[in-house]
Amino acid sequence: MKLTDSVDALQHVGIPSKDLKEAIAFYESLGFKDIYETPNGEQNVAFMQHGDLVIELYDHTEVAGKPGAIHHIALNCTDIDAAYAACQELGCTFMDHITPLPFWSNGIKYFSILGPNSEVIEVCQKL
Repeated sequence: MKLTDSVDALQHVGIPSKDLKEAIAFYESLGFKDIYETPNGEQNVAFMQHGDLVIELYDHTEVAGKPGAIHHIALNCTDIDAAYAACQELGCTFMDHITPLPFWSNGIKYFSILGPNSEVIEVCQKL
C-alpha cells in the first residue's frame, strides 16, 4: 500500500491566529470566502476558500509572528486507515494517532506526521 493510493489532493493550509476576526477580515479582503466556522474546544476555527485553495485559520495564543508561521499543510485522504498504515510502513514520525473531530456535516478524522524539516503534515478525511 502506498500513501498515494489514499491521498488525492491538498486539503488546506493551517495558520494559527492571535486574532481570528482580524485574520478572517484580512483573507476576505484578498478575495477569500468564509465557508465554515466552528468551535474546537476553547479555540475557534474558520475555513476560508479562494478557488481551490482552502486556509484553516484558528485561535492560538502562541503564533510565530514571523515568516514560517504556517503551522501545517493538510492532505486530503479518501481512506484514513489505509493512509495511516502506509505512513507506518514508511517509518514516518507520528505526532498523533487517528483523531476524530466534529467538523463539517459528518465530521473528520485526521493524524499528523513530521516532515524532514519538522514541518507538520496532516492527513485528513472528511466523513
